[in-house]
Amino acid sequence: MTLSRLLRIPTWFRIGLGVAVFAGAVLWGALLALLGAPPHRTLRAVARIMGRPICRIARLQVTVTGARHLLETCPAVVVGNQQSILCYCIYALLFQDVPDSRIMARLTGKWNIPVMTWLFRRTGNFIVDRGHVARTAMGFVGAVRALSEERCRVVLGPEGTRWKEPGRLGPFSLGAFHMALKAGVPIVPIVLSPLKPRTDLWAPRLEPNDVDMRVLEPVPTQGFGPEEAPALRDEVRRRMQQALTEMAAARGLEGR
Repeated sequence: MTLSRLLRIPTWFRIGLGVAVFAGAVLWGALLALLGAPPHRTLRAVARIMGRPICRIARLQVTVTGARHLLETCPAVVVGNQQSILCYCIYALLFQDVPDSRIMARLTGKWNIPVMTWLFRRTGNFIVDRGHVARTAMGFVGAVRALSEERCRVVLGPEGTRWKEPGRLGPFSLGAFHMALKAGVPIVPIVLSPLKPRTDLWAPRLEPNDVDMRVLEPVPTQGFGPEEAPALRDEVRRRMQQALTEMAAARGLEGR
């Protein structure tokens, strides 16, 4: 296939191909888990399949800056903004080479697929569900225990959903910040540059997009009491929004 034909591939075909690769990553991870592979090896294998191949399908070129802040900080709560389903694949590019990392996420609705849920739990990750208080509490307790006893990183999205307005963060929930204070660990913020308008899954065709992933300096939790989670949340959000605004401005977009 010539380059000119490759560039004319419609978005719906790219989405279908990406879904097939994602499903293959999950099935490969499930097979490794069934064969007794260690959780970290299974997660790394899934991330390697999800990350670079799907980013290439979506025409994303990802550049990471500040990765040392993440690699040198453990245990930690890691928070990152979310804009699109593609963000999971972009983060996979980074975390495929970061050991001792766990994920906290909601697997509800279309994501509540038995094999995916089983693999997610089997590899030591944590499920939360706003409509299920007991499940969320168990996830929170398990994450705090992992931070305190296993000295790992716990990764989650503080917005709780994908915020689709380019250059602007959504409201942050308090869960990640209560978790960091309870475990006494720092917070490592990660900011992805705006994906839209160049990467719009509703557009007829995807344009090439240079994506910046900026790992910010860790935010220490010393000096914040348990009742000061809102102040900690606001400080982390301020730093992340500042970085996102700079990225948006470089692309001719507004941010606040």
